[in-house]
Amino acid sequence: MMNKGEVNVLKLPEKVPMLGKMMKTKWLLGIISALLAIAIGLTVFLFWPRSQKVYTDTLETVLDKIYTTTTYYDALYPNGNNGGSSGGNGNSGENGGGSVSSNGETSETEIKNAVYKADDSYFRLGSSFLEDGYGAAHTALNPYSALQTYSIDVKVEGDVAYIIVDGQKVEFVKDNNGNYVMKTYVKKNGNWTVFFDAGMPIIQGDAFNAYPTSATIVTNTADKKVLKLSGTASKGYYFEYLLTVEKSNPNVHFEITSKLTADLALNGKQPLIMLWKNGTDANKLSINQEVPNYQTVDDTVYWKSGFPATYMYTDGMESGIYFNMTPMTWYSMNGGVKRFNVSQTRTVERDGKTGCGLDIRGAQSTATIKAGDMVVDFYLFANGDVKKPTKLEALNKLVENFGTTLPSFAEQPKNYVDATKTTYKDYVQQITKNLLVDGVTYQVQSTRSQTDEGVIGWTDGPVFTNRLIDRILQRPGYAIGCSPSGTGPAVSDKIYGDWNCNANTIIPWIAYNRLNTNPLHKRFLQFGLDSMNLYFDRQARLIRSFEAYDGYAGSGKEFTFQNYFFQHSTLWASNMVDQADYDPALNGKFLMSTQGMQTIAHNVDYVFPQLMDIKTMSAAESIDEKELGVTREVWGGATYAYNMCLAYDQTGNKTFMSEAKTAIDKLFNNMSFYVNDLKQKLYTDPYDFPINEVSTAPWGVAACQLLYRYTGDAKYLQYSKDIRNMTLRMMNWYESGLADDPTDQSVASLGLMHAFSKTDTTCSWENIMTYMPMITEFKNLEVAPDSTMLKLYNIFRSNAFYFMGPSWNPETVSTANRYTAGPAGYLAVEDYYSAETPTPMGNFGPNTYMSNAPMYCYLMYEAYASASDKAVMAMNLDIVDAQQKMTSGIERNYIFYNGAEQTKNFKMTFKDLNANAQYRMTLIDSSGKVTSKTIKGSELLAGVSHSLSAQDYVRVSVKCLDTQIVSDFVNMQRTQRALSAAYATIQDRGEVEEKQYIENQKKAGIDENDISVSSMTFSSVLSNSKQYYETALEQYKKQEYAKALQTLGKIKL
Repeated sequence: MMNKGEVNVLKLPEKVPMLGKMMKTKWLLGIISALLAIAIGLTVFLFWPRSQKVYTDTLETVLDKIYTTTTYYDALYPNGNNGGSSGGNGNSGENGGGSVSSNGETSETEIKNAVYKADDSYFRLGSSFLEDGYGAAHTALNPYSALQTYSIDVKVEGDVAYIIVDGQKVEFVKDNNGNYVMKTYVKKNGNWTVFFDAGMPIIQGDAFNAYPTSATIVTNTADKKVLKLSGTASKGYYFEYLLTVEKSNPNVHFEITSKLTADLALNGKQPLIMLWKNGTDANKLSINQEVPNYQTVDDTVYWKSGFPATYMYTDGMESGIYFNMTPMTWYSMNGGVKRFNVSQTRTVERDGKTGCGLDIRGAQSTATIKAGDMVVDFYLFANGDVKKPTKLEALNKLVENFGTTLPSFAEQPKNYVDATKTTYKDYVQQITKNLLVDGVTYQVQSTRSQTDEGVIGWTDGPVFTNRLIDRILQRPGYAIGCSPSGTGPAVSDKIYGDWNCNANTIIPWIAYNRLNTNPLHKRFLQFGLDSMNLYFDRQARLIRSFEAYDGYAGSGKEFTFQNYFFQHSTLWASNMVDQADYDPALNGKFLMSTQGMQTIAHNVDYVFPQLMDIKTMSAAESIDEKELGVTREVWGGATYAYNMCLAYDQTGNKTFMSEAKTAIDKLFNNMSFYVNDLKQKLYTDPYDFPINEVSTAPWGVAACQLLYRYTGDAKYLQYSKDIRNMTLRMMNWYESGLADDPTDQSVASLGLMHAFSKTDTTCSWENIMTYMPMITEFKNLEVAPDSTMLKLYNIFRSNAFYFMGPSWNPETVSTANRYTAGPAGYLAVEDYYSAETPTPMGNFGPNTYMSNAPMYCYLMYEAYASASDKAVMAMNLDIVDAQQKMTSGIERNYIFYNGAEQTKNFKMTFKDLNANAQYRMTLIDSSGKVTSKTIKGSELLAGVSHSLSAQDYVRVSVKCLDTQIVSDFVNMQRTQRALSAAYATIQDRGEVEEKQYIENQKKAGIDENDISVSSMTFSSVLSNSKQYYETALEQYKKQEYAKALQTLGKIKL
């Protein structure tokens, strides 16, 4: 039986395979059903587990059987024979961690021959830049410059009409037929130089090809100019152009409206919405609406999931076009022009000309545009006297220019199930209940592992074998019997899930339950956390997709992007729990997993594969697409670097920082590879490096921000921006709402990320795992918050609600009522509707492993601070790099942003703080002005008044000044890290001694199958070290941190 006690540590969410992406997977051997196969598929291994007992008692009864005491450590490590728990944050220096001298001062404790040294990094990681102590000198980057303004002009005079914004001019000149013909110009060497000069109609095709015949100025103020041109097309309909420039924006905004009085029949590839330049240029540089992937190359690359913009550089000049698809609702998937199924925003050479715009690429023999307003909406920028950029620099220009056009907020959907439940807290409260439906969203099963004596159960070998766990939490990918379409399994007598299914929701749920205590849920979470220990593979030195039982351990395959989430998620688990529930084994397993991660990184020379072979610890061939051989997903190096940064923070070992630097530096300097074994193209430019999962690369943003903190090297800030911009290529830049598609009109798309490169659909897990790491940008006070990203986080705050069924309008979403009627109706969705891929919303049912997304949204937007006016976003900046300080209330870093169109007066209310403690509250506004004051916790809890003008922000830091509270926290974290480092080192030494014992037994003629390690005796130095560890653990539980550190200092391995 499993030992008594409560489990504690929390682990970060990881996703099960995206539905559409993994449906081809054939290697699952039909484990339960097609749906569960999808959930299990991402782990990619071929081993069916041993038979397991299923426990069907009520939750409380099961927990009573597992945990008959609430004293976790005593039950977990009876009689002082096993490891335990810990908690805290501290300052011990780079080699850190150690003993306490007789005068009470901390001195270094080094565990020899170990990669783990317990080191405090209270100021190094997770603190704002208000403090020193990052280990590197930083130069202010002058972020708080005045808002940039642009010179603007408009004129209609004689046969000429033009509009100007700074160095670009759009000019219309009447020809002999009375038509206004358009050309564009840029200022080059002080002169207006023509750019798009072919003089073609903006919209081309025999149903269009019309020129305006009249021009007038609509608006002519100092801040805004609007030029209107109009005419009648040969098909008889009226059309007009509105060209707008504003003093605050570098773009010319085109709004073209064709007033169709009858349906417009189209033949062939039209409409083309392109601006053309005479001639071609072999030296030009262009980038398109595209997301490179590992299946296709160059002009065949998939584009539907991309940013609808294109850029061209030629002869010292540049121009970019971005299409705002939101008002372009005339597209239709039902007999009309099928938007991005057939169109791509790109730069193309054709008939001796070079064109930029929305080109028709897909097959389209006939189509019809329904009568009504046909709106074409795009933005144009252009400049002269520019150097030829790299592709990444060109992408940055597109994002910076066209990010200004995005809206700053989105309306939150109503709750159609219960109109009174409108917050993430409300939704998560229901989600936690949904996750506790036995036989539907979870089961308790016996473990697959067995002891040497044949007893069912996992032991924490090689050293802490007295810790026995014989039951494990299992979840299905989708709630059993809850599919609106009936395509999911109606019933299952045995639920079997991978790490994603079983552990994803545990981590944020821990933090939620600390704020909204439910004792039964706490006991369940402790059981789930205990189960997480079973995924560590001692042979591979990695946390795996499934329980690492004999026959699976050391073999099989893993998706690299996903596996690396498992590693840092384990550390997140440790960070989320409170002091009394800390288990050094989970943090220690993260430290031990760095060995496996580094082995793979070195074996593939940091050119990470999509799949890794655990037996060889190297690249594995594709399973779904065998013809491609080995496929590479080099952005796995970003997630790897983030893991190494966390390991550096935990230990102070510079090897980890060096690994992170090497992984990031290689991505941007001299990396070359073939993306698959077909060797169609040698990749050398990071812009072109294929992306699979959208949520992989963004962890490079977090890694780069941390590396900048550590080193002060500004190149990491540029790399951070590059990774962020590449990620934004996979975002919906518009709110889709096609006129003939009610479902499309009623579910959100703006700001949501496409799940992977070859899809235009979105998923909740991918979105939260993409947005969270990029938050770290806002924590760097040396760089002004990016205005585009502020808007996107505010939009995501509202639109992420659409991932839950109660936010779907039953009148327009056919699956809504059936989805929400079952016992798991608040769980998040994986299969999400898009017009191009009209999968019914939630067709496969409520998803367990994606339901961590609303939990994290709660932690990001509501849990620890809020604004009294809902129009103001309060965003938590500590969720990725300072979870312990966040949950303990030692420090909170926030950004408040007003996305409304008018000034907002509101209260900033902080939560879960000590009402009697003193805090330092520091505010930095958008001008760079810093104000700071000492304030009582009770005042922060009651709310502090503030005012923000439209689309303005303020960064707020709240830090505890109570010496005893801070000291206790620092010493707790220092001791936690020292305990985990000791645990990992002891286990590593145990592995060495166990292997030697086995070799000796073999030499003595004993058959390997007959060798039992349970009878071996460890060396005295290891046995003593274990005893010191256990003693220190007991001292930690009593909060005798100095004594615990002193005891750990006696370990000599």
